[in-house]
Amino acid sequence: MVRCGMCSKGFDSLKVFRLHLLSHGGSRFICGEDDCKRTFDICSVFLRHLRNFHKCSDNNTSVTENVSFNANEDPGCDPSGSHQAEEIVTDISDVSVDEFELRYKRSVELLVAKLYKNPSLPRNFVQTLIEDFDLFLSGGFLEILESKVMNALTAANVAPSCIAEIQNIFNYVKDPFKGLKTDHKRMKHFKSNDYYVPPITFTISESRPKLFHTKEGSIIKQVKTTGQFVPFRYVLKNLFELPFALSSTLNYVNFLKSVPANVIRNVVQGKLWKSKVAHFNDTDKVFQADFYYDDVEPNADLGPHSEKLGAGYLLLPALPPACQSKLENIFLVLLIDADDRKSCVPGKTSYNREVFKPVVDEFNYLETKGILCNTSDLGVKRIFFVLNVIRGDNLGVHGVMGFAEGFTANFPCTICRAPKLLTQSMTKENESLLRTVENYSEDLAQENMALTGVKELCVFNSVKSFHVAQSLSIDLMHDGAEDMSHYVLLPVLQHCIESKYFSLEVLNSRIFLFDYGPSDSANKPVPVPLDFRTRTKLKGTAREVMTLVRLLGVIVGDLVPSTDQFWKLYLLHKDIMEITHAKELPLDVLDELRIKIHVHHSLYLELVDRCLPPKFHYFLHYSRKSTEIGPPVHLSSMRAESKHREVVTKYAHAITSRRNLPLSIAIKHQLTMCFRFVSKAPLIPPLICGPGEVIDVEDHLHYLGFKSSLPSLPCSKVHRVNWVNVEGTDYKPRMVLVTGVSNSLAFKFRKIKDIFIISDKPLFVCEHLKNLGYDEHVGGYEVDYSNLYSCVFHEDLYDPFPLYDFLMCTGLRYVVFKHYL
Repeated sequence: MVRCGMCSKGFDSLKVFRLHLLSHGGSRFICGEDDCKRTFDICSVFLRHLRNFHKCSDNNTSVTENVSFNANEDPGCDPSGSHQAEEIVTDISDVSVDEFELRYKRSVELLVAKLYKNPSLPRNFVQTLIEDFDLFLSGGFLEILESKVMNALTAANVAPSCIAEIQNIFNYVKDPFKGLKTDHKRMKHFKSNDYYVPPITFTISESRPKLFHTKEGSIIKQVKTTGQFVPFRYVLKNLFELPFALSSTLNYVNFLKSVPANVIRNVVQGKLWKSKVAHFNDTDKVFQADFYYDDVEPNADLGPHSEKLGAGYLLLPALPPACQSKLENIFLVLLIDADDRKSCVPGKTSYNREVFKPVVDEFNYLETKGILCNTSDLGVKRIFFVLNVIRGDNLGVHGVMGFAEGFTANFPCTICRAPKLLTQSMTKENESLLRTVENYSEDLAQENMALTGVKELCVFNSVKSFHVAQSLSIDLMHDGAEDMSHYVLLPVLQHCIESKYFSLEVLNSRIFLFDYGPSDSANKPVPVPLDFRTRTKLKGTAREVMTLVRLLGVIVGDLVPSTDQFWKLYLLHKDIMEITHAKELPLDVLDELRIKIHVHHSLYLELVDRCLPPKFHYFLHYSRKSTEIGPPVHLSSMRAESKHREVVTKYAHAITSRRNLPLSIAIKHQLTMCFRFVSKAPLIPPLICGPGEVIDVEDHLHYLGFKSSLPSLPCSKVHRVNWVNVEGTDYKPRMVLVTGVSNSLAFKFRKIKDIFIISDKPLFVCEHLKNLGYDEHVGGYEVDYSNLYSCVFHEDLYDPFPLYDFLMCTGLRYVVFKHYL
């Protein structure tokens, strides 16, 4: 018998099992044999794995289905690890023609949706593939087969009704794409089944000057400008009707409500959200929704001829943490030509009202009326969504919210009314300068941006529970990794090199040769360029810069004196980055953050011969904003920037036409989402395992060491895998886990040696690392090997994010946190 790794159904034949796989969409296949959990992208490779590795047979034709399940559990796993539920037997020979038609049409529907899912395939190429496949089937061989079968059935005196059924089956097989042969018919089919939510074209301006190049020369014409809006009420309905999507989200929200009041983990616990949902009943299901807006260049390769697009996304902070970072859970809702938002009409500051009106109306609808979702486990439920904050990089948010754009403005901050000259030396937040609903109205009434920093009324103030003075967000990625980190690292490195602590060659050599381990190898820092003294920014992405910030102490800390003040500045900056990247923040740590930022900014002014750069000022508000809208890391633009690359850049490269590019990209994106809704893929990502083997645990090299911590097993055979992905996080041997805190309040570190899959759960075989204490000069915990071993389940980890024990040139090893614990 072969068992499905996604729904726990059992099958006596690989042939029948292959048919069953189609019901899961056929995008990824998970092995359910012997706790294997290995994943495959190609069905034939998966079946070969079952034949060769698990010795599954093709012979029998019956199917046994596990019909008992708990509605509160993920359908892709059996928590007990057993499969002793009641089973019924069904013979595929009993399948009727109508059932065959349904299965066949669904398979074709999934195939077409999967073609659209590929971001690199243009829609015209999908059309070509379907036409070629249709042409292949019309080659005459099916007619020959049909004739041979019909003649044989007639000669064998088979009942006419049976012959008619087989005839109908041939008719379906010969024309699989009936009703789906053109792009228009396919979109119409997916739309009629509510899988495809088409973008709506809306008017921004009836008359806008635009330059056209003709044979007679260049002329200016007045044209109508439009944008693309996706009515996301229908997208949200499809999302929360996925299997267990609503119940998983409600469970997470209820969990957040049980978190102690002195710890901030999510915006649900923030002061802002509690005020926004005060008018709802306790029984109402209300989720927060964030709107993200930013400009992106899909044609960056064209240099000065590139044109920016303005992209707006919907983000859902209420989703379980395993889902929030997945790009498929960041939804495109708005796409325009970025220049169309700017006004060239005297007296009109921008077209924000026209551009964002569809988004404002949609948020008002979702807050007042909500959506009805028909779920498989909870029945029909009404869900409300409330706009929480507007997110994006500083420049984009300033423009969208109606504030002065650019950091040279007299009042460059959206959160407070501090003038530019004051922000260049502020080291503490001045609460008397904070923007409020009252002083915002006063500033707006002055109609003088130079004196107030307010350019126009924020269009999102028309949303019922939103006011710009109360719902201002922060952006850790653009404020920290892409700005403040550069302004700190450059003078620190310059000082160290000029002080002869190390040379640029030594620094770059150590950066290049450093062992970043399995958790940071994908984000190795870029070597410091020769002209770094004249630069304002280091090279590298935000993640690469953050890796350098975290590990600079391990890389060259042994060469720098402990009394150096510039090094103290670096360590303060590292601490600030560590706290602001925390997944949850105790309130007393926020007080510590406020003090560290004050000392950091004061020391920067003392050591560096310049005033504070503009984005240093935003960090003064981080401690207070964290109590209002949650930890800063959850508001970072990091994942939305990745969405830019997926939606705009990849799709734009697959589209050759540049005429009305926003419409083409929006249609492509919405068609891409069809496969997810057609296949009913679960919201929570399943457990994914790498290649592995079945071993006798008693033969393991360190069995005697971890035997006492090993859970009871039905036999000594266990499945060992090379790696495992749990809720989007990869775990591999050599990684270091934080498994708890000792009685002396020291963190317990364990280094992964092996990974077993026990009852569908990852079990880590680890070596204990001695925690020798925190080294303030390096910024990490010194550790050493102990030759002691134990086992720990993933669910028992103190923190789920893996680390590494980095080797310093002195021979010492250090574990450096990625965020505050």
